[in-house]
Amino acid sequence: MKWWSDLSQERRTLLVMGGLVGVIVILTSVMAGKEPPYKVTLDNLQQVKTAILRFHEQEGRLPEAIAELGLPEEETFDQFGEPLRYEVEGNKVTVLSFGADKKRGGHMFHRDFETTFQVEE
Repeated sequence: MKWWSDLSQERRTLLVMGGLVGVIVILTSVMAGKEPPYKVTLDNLQQVKTAILRFHEQEGRLPEAIAELGLPEEETFDQFGEPLRYEVEGNKVTVLSFGADKKRGGHMFHRDFETTFQVEE
């Protein structure tokens, strides 16, 4: 890349900056009007929570598994195509996604998403 080394530092900086601006413009136009992918997971967590609370109110107990809720299958998965997890400890219920790494814990792109709530006994 002799042409690159022949450019002054100022021109190299301008080329890099112009390239970055171009990438930002392209990404913005591609993503315009689209929800971020993690919103799928957050929406599905809320759908499952609502269904669990309704099930508990109607049946007087918690479901054994998310499948017992009768939700459309796509509402029981996270943005990565993994099934949402369901944990019960006493009257505390947690519905969660382990994130991109599919392991508990993590941060940024590997962070978990969860909703925890209590049900009346």
